[in-house]
Amino acid sequence: MSRLQSVPKLWNDTITSHRHAVREAAIDATADLIAQHGLLSVTMSQIAAKAGVGRATLYKYFPDVEAALQAWHERQIANHLEQLAYARDQAGLPAERLEELRREFGIDKSVPEQFILYLRETAQLNLGLSYQSRQPVWT
Repeated sequence: MSRLQSVPKLWNDTITSHRHAVREAAIDATADLIAQHGLLSVTMSQIAAKAGVGRATLYKYFPDVEAALQAWHERQIANHLEQLAYARDQAGLPAERLEELRREFGIDKSVPEQFILYLRETAQLNLGLSYQSRQPVWT
């Protein structure tokens, strides 16, 4: 069942749950379009059509395509951080936990720099460091 089919009717559910469902449908549509056409090819018209909402409605949730892409990216990062936290909280030695993370994320064992870079980037995002400047956001 697509998000569109699961969008609640206003007269049956609260406005808050409806808004949440529409927003999630738009983010799901964005993810599908990225997978199909690539990051730079996604448009607001495509997102609206795929999510089953009008463009005017979509603009109430996201002012432009960059905002929709950012919402998708934030959800991706949140999912990755949840996976990292789950692995961290499992019993076992640290080396076993790292190996589980490597397998989970499909990182090639023969390229350890990939894994180190991934962990560094994730830690920086989680600690409030700017991705581009590598400086704390609060400075």
